[in-house]
Amino acid sequence: MKKRSIYVSLTITLSALVIAACSPKSKTVSSEESTTSEPKTGGKKTSSLKFTLDKNKPPYEDLKKDWDSVNFDKYFLMGAQQAWKTWPHAEEIWQGADYSKYGYALSTETYTWIAYPDKKIEKMYSKDLPKDIREKVEIPILFYKDTLKGKDIAGTIEKDNYFDQPYQDTQYEALPKSTVHFAISSHEMFHGFQGSWETSGQKYKNIMDSDYQESLEKSNEDKEARKIRANLMESLRKAIVFPEKEKEYLETAKYWNTKYQTEHSEDAEFVKGSDIHEGSARYFDDAMSVRSVLGMDASKDEIFKAYQKMVTLDFKEEKDIRGPDKAYELGGFAGMLLEKHNDNLDWQERVQKGERLIDILLEDYEAKLSTE
Repeated sequence: MKKRSIYVSLTITLSALVIAACSPKSKTVSSEESTTSEPKTGGKKTSSLKFTLDKNKPPYEDLKKDWDSVNFDKYFLMGAQQAWKTWPHAEEIWQGADYSKYGYALSTETYTWIAYPDKKIEKMYSKDLPKDIREKVEIPILFYKDTLKGKDIAGTIEKDNYFDQPYQDTQYEALPKSTVHFAISSHEMFHGFQGSWETSGQKYKNIMDSDYQESLEKSNEDKEARKIRANLMESLRKAIVFPEKEKEYLETAKYWNTKYQTEHSEDAEFVKGSDIHEGSARYFDDAMSVRSVLGMDASKDEIFKAYQKMVTLDFKEEKDIRGPDKAYELGGFAGMLLEKHNDNLDWQERVQKGERLIDILLEDYEAKLSTE
C-alpha cells in the first residue's frame, strides 16, 4: 500500500548479514582520490575519495522539487543526517532498540559512502570492498564489518543511474527532507533486533520454509480473505486521517479483524509472522523517518499530524492485495494509533511476545460494521 518498491537492502552486524530487495536509479558525482590505505584483507590498496559537502547543512530542501540537481553525494548526506539524528535514540521509539553504534551506508556499482556514528564520512570505490564479501550475492556490493572498523553498519544498494530517472514516487512526499533509503536501512536493522524477541523461538511461516510458496499461493487464492484484509486496512487508514470518527472506524476495523480471524483462521495463521515482524518493522521505520525530520523532541501532536500527512500522500490503495503484503501497512497504521493513545511503550512488550499490533490496538473496541 505504501508507494515503496522493493529494494535490495542490506543490514550488516558483527555476526549477521540480513539481505532484503533492490530497485533502479543515479546521477554521476565527481570525486577526487585523496588517500589510499591498506585493507585488512588481501593487501590490496583501497582508494579513499574526497567528500566535499558540508555535513552540517541539509543538502537539499525538497527532494521532489530539487530532484534534477540531486546526486548521490547529496542524497547520501541527507540519509546520514537522518541516521545521526535518530539512531542514537532508537530506544525512545521502541524499547530495547539500540543503534547508537551503527553507521549508515549507501552503495552503487561505482561508489560506497559510509557515515560513522562520530559523524565522519568515508567515500570509496565499491570495487575496493572485499571480494569475498562481494561474491556472496549476485549484486556486486556488500557492506563489511571491517569497513566500520569492527562496528555495525546498515545500508542499502542502488543503481548508478538512479538520478538519471524521473523522481521516484517511492520517496516520501510528506517528508521532503528525507530519503526512503534511510527508512529501508532502519527497517532492516530492526529485523536484526527482532532476533532477540521471544517470538524468535516460535514457528511462523517464512520464505525459507520448503512449503512457503505452496502456502503463499493458497493464501493468494483466498480472495475473500484478501478483501477482508483490504477492508481492515482501509478502516485503519480512515481512523488516522479522520480522528473525529476514529472510534467508529476502529469498531469497523474490529469487525473485519474478527471476521478474518474467525472465518479465515488458516490464512490468519499463515500471515501472523509477517503481521508481527514486518508490521512492527514498518511502524518503526515510519516513526524513525518522521522524527528524523521533526526531531526527537517533537510533540505527540506534531508527530501524529506528520503520520496523517504520510498516510494521505504516501499510501495509495493497490490492486494487488495478496496475503502477507498487507502486513507492512496493517502494522504501520496500528503502531501509529498505539503510539497516539499510549504514553508508554508497554504495548511493545506484547508484540515481542507474539501478539499482533492490530489485536492489541482493537482489543477494547466493540465489533460494529459501519453503515458508511
